[in-house]
Amino acid sequence: MERENNPDYIFKAFVVNTAAYDAGDREASGAWLYFPPHAGEVETVMEQIGLPDGGSYFMDDYVSQVEGLKDALPMYGDIDGLSRLAQGLAGLS
Repeated sequence: MERENNPDYIFKAFVVNTAAYDAGDREASGAWLYFPPHAGEVETVMEQIGLPDGGSYFMDDYVSQVEGLKDALPMYGDIDGLSRLAQGLAGLS
């Protein structure tokens, strides 16, 4: 789902399948996930990058609407933790 022109996301992360990336399949190894994610978006991204049943992934890049936040986001962050962070930030004025 493309939400880049909508203000309902705090940041987006380029989620990458570690094994595919390491094997040289960099073109199809990742997909953008917007935070906080809407229902089903995490599963959709995991299917797109070839990890429908879980596996190793990392965040290769971020784009944020919050100045300075990108530098504080972890490369090997957990999607659930990042989702909680985005939901908390969304609740701030």
